[in-house]
Amino acid sequence: MRSGRSRRWLHSLAAALLLWGVGTAAAIVDELDNRSAVYPGDLLLGGMFPLRGRGEFGNCSEFNVHGLFALEALHFSLDKVNAKLKSQCGFSLGSVSLDTCASPTVGLYQALQFVMPSLIGRSPSNQAGSMSGHDVIGVVGPMHSDTTEQVANMLGMFKIPQISFMATSPTLSNPTRYPYFLRTTPSDDNQGDSLVQILLHMKWSYVIAAYEDTVYGLRGLQAFEKSLQQVNKGAEICIGHRWKIDMDSPEAVDLEYYRKQLRQLSEEKSRARVMLLFMSDSIAHHIFAAVREERLEKHYVWVGTDGWGSRYVEPEIREAVDGAVVSVPIVRKLNGFDDYLLTRTVENNERNPWFALVTNRSLACAETPDGRSHNRRGERTCEHMDNETMQEHVRHCEFTGFMHFVYEAVQAYATALEEMHRKLCDKRMGVCPALYNELQKPGRRMLYEHLREIHFQDAENKSVHFHNGRDGLPKYSVLTYKQNAQGDYVWQPIATLYFNESSPDLLEEADLTSVEWLKNYPISECGSKCPGWSIRRYQKDKCCWDCENCTFPSVKLNETHCGVCLMDMDRQIFTKPNQWRNACETFDATIVGFTNPIVATVVTAAGAGIIATIITLVLFITYSSTPIIKASGRELSLVLLVGIALCYSTVFMVAVKPTKYTCVLVRFLYSLSYTVCYAAIFVKTNRIVRIFHMTDKGPKQRKTRYISPVSQLLVTALIIGFQIMLCVVWQVLKPAAADFDAVFDDENESVTVYRFCEALEDSDWLIALSLPSLLLMLSGLYAFKARKCPGKFNETKYIIISTYTACIVFVAFIPLFFTVAKMPFRIVVLCVALCINATVTLLCMFAPKLYVVLIRPHKNTRDNVMGRKHTASSNVHLTDNNCIQPSTTDSYSKDVGAPAGGRSSTFSAGSLKASDSSGRSSREYGRTSVDGLGRTSTDLRAMNNRRRWTDAGGRTDLVEQLVVQEIATQTSGDYDQPADSDDEDSY
Repeated sequence: MRSGRSRRWLHSLAAALLLWGVGTAAAIVDELDNRSAVYPGDLLLGGMFPLRGRGEFGNCSEFNVHGLFALEALHFSLDKVNAKLKSQCGFSLGSVSLDTCASPTVGLYQALQFVMPSLIGRSPSNQAGSMSGHDVIGVVGPMHSDTTEQVANMLGMFKIPQISFMATSPTLSNPTRYPYFLRTTPSDDNQGDSLVQILLHMKWSYVIAAYEDTVYGLRGLQAFEKSLQQVNKGAEICIGHRWKIDMDSPEAVDLEYYRKQLRQLSEEKSRARVMLLFMSDSIAHHIFAAVREERLEKHYVWVGTDGWGSRYVEPEIREAVDGAVVSVPIVRKLNGFDDYLLTRTVENNERNPWFALVTNRSLACAETPDGRSHNRRGERTCEHMDNETMQEHVRHCEFTGFMHFVYEAVQAYATALEEMHRKLCDKRMGVCPALYNELQKPGRRMLYEHLREIHFQDAENKSVHFHNGRDGLPKYSVLTYKQNAQGDYVWQPIATLYFNESSPDLLEEADLTSVEWLKNYPISECGSKCPGWSIRRYQKDKCCWDCENCTFPSVKLNETHCGVCLMDMDRQIFTKPNQWRNACETFDATIVGFTNPIVATVVTAAGAGIIATIITLVLFITYSSTPIIKASGRELSLVLLVGIALCYSTVFMVAVKPTKYTCVLVRFLYSLSYTVCYAAIFVKTNRIVRIFHMTDKGPKQRKTRYISPVSQLLVTALIIGFQIMLCVVWQVLKPAAADFDAVFDDENESVTVYRFCEALEDSDWLIALSLPSLLLMLSGLYAFKARKCPGKFNETKYIIISTYTACIVFVAFIPLFFTVAKMPFRIVVLCVALCINATVTLLCMFAPKLYVVLIRPHKNTRDNVMGRKHTASSNVHLTDNNCIQPSTTDSYSKDVGAPAGGRSSTFSAGSLKASDSSGRSSREYGRTSVDGLGRTSTDLRAMNNRRRWTDAGGRTDLVEQLVVQEIATQTSGDYDQPADSDDEDSY
């Protein structure tokens, strides 16, 4: 009991507040018409329609034919559904319809008529024009979004279900703010998507957006911009200018204002040929009239929505609207409605009091002084609707195509009531007490829940239900305003857009390609199409652009972005631009090997070098016992030949396909080939210098040590072993592997990926050349010191040529290697350096000896190797370089008598030139004699000179050895047999 009194107290308080608010609103309503259109029935629905337009100050003004059509659609729908309700449930639906004047203020005032019974108690009266309120179970309407929002606030407060048939504002989808609101039309969120699809299909990227500052205009533009971000990502379509029309400003009805704006836009934004209109038909009428005055009919294409699209167009502006494209909630004729509308007369339509007023021309028509029927805002103030005018509106206006939404709203109530009757009335006909009590409860929650869940077939057997339990299905018709075959301007359907119900951003179906006349529309973009692989570079307003080529090796990803093709060295995926530069294509890495002409030439030369090395080796083995081969040091010569062969072989390894194992071989062979060569040359020159080296002063030296072949090979092996150890450490710290290098040729616009060993990419390989470089410098130094040693021992000039050439190659090779960026040239430089070093060493160290062996065999004797001749004497000088230097300044020949042993021989010797400790110069001896021991005068002179050399230099071992050897050899008369001395054999 107390609970009921509290509820009534709260309702009374709410009523008082509402009456105060609505009373304040009603104060500005000018002569509000209290008429209502009543359709009798057992249960009543409230109807709210804009039967008149909105006046200057929110009051009612001229007659609105679209509101009249909607009211007649309500009555037509009730006729349809009642036939089934009466037969199956035993009751009928009726309606009480009020005029909203397309005004939120008037709409709020009229909604009070439907909530009054909830505040002051139920009234049994349902008489037309009753101001005590109308007891309704639900409401159909209003038509405009701004009016609907105000009405939905009030009806939601009193829990009265409401279904709008034309309000499309996205705000109305909020269940928290409008808990009892439903609609049979889709939200403008989906309409924004449909507009974007139209612009994308027509390739219109530069547009102007004009909108009125009402809920409909603002929300429509916002929905469109949101769709640009979601569907188009804001990249293809750009709004070059936003034109806001202030509805409360006098300019809103000033034709000159619209002419000025259009003239300015056509000049400043001349490339924008498409204008979006988010506004009502009255404002759109002003724009089209200004277009006609400015002769801009062919300049703009109009794109819009149901606010003005599909509406009746006045004859004087039809050419300006020609070609307009609009997206509206799906247009579908309500079967029989057009014929029903054309048969309405005053006599058979008493239930619609406004119909009689229109046809009897009873509305005031205030003509302006210039003869136009417009008020100060430019809106029409009178409308005469006779039967002929009605037919013209039906024929030229597609608005009747929206009347199926009214039918669906009525059918939703009828289906929900039928289901409630089945559950509550237990097959009893009529409005049973249970059903009546449920409908009289504050809130009518059961009716609202049934409305949300209904599924039914409309008059054309189309499935109908509420999307997301609140909105109409996201289906749209695309209309264009063109002349038909009879020459009449009509709204023609050209496409239908269906959006996915679960994901409204997804367009399920669109047929925009079958319309031939679409090809004649102008281009609306701020920039020409970028050809080839050029992209757009946008200017400040982000709508206009210049074309800029994608630089190689980029490809054109889309109209605004370039991209670089994938180069994944780890996964060995290589791509490059195709010939059109719009996509990437895969390709394989290139191996700088035998197919490269320069490398192939160097490899051929290396092959010839290996053959020459093998031939040299065979000849050395064949003639190994000859004096000149023995004097060259056979063992070290063989080691040198192995090093030369390694140099040539490394060229082949560099040219084969790089792998992990071949790169290891290249690293070791490259360093070892140089090390083996220069280690052999270093040991050879070191040995010669140590054998023949003498100083002018100092103590007497012992016999030279470590000059045997075994000693020399051991020293060479130690040097090579040290290099191998360096390579092993290098391999452990940084394992050798194959790598890839991409080379871009911007001039020829080509890209090549080379496969190579990574050691060839950086400076690490200098580690491998550190020891060979040191050996090379030491070899050159020793060769210079030994440049005047005797006879065929003197290889220094060839060694100097070889080492100096190698130094030049190294000096040129290192900077050239680092300055060459392209890997093929690096590999070529490496191969050429190897071949040059190997070839120079082979020619300098072996060619002179092979020449003597093969071409001048008579010079391949011990005497020639030792620097002696039997026909001429040679003077032996001890020079400043402390080496024995032969000369041919004097000669003589004398028979020498046999000593006690009875032997005799011919002895030829040069006069020995020396100086003793007192500085006496040598003398020339022109004759011989024999002493008591059988020694000739020549022997005595040689021994005497030996003593003088000893006094002068303090060393006798080497000279004594040489002199004794020479005397023994000459007295024996054997010139061709090699000496038994280990030292001599190794010379």
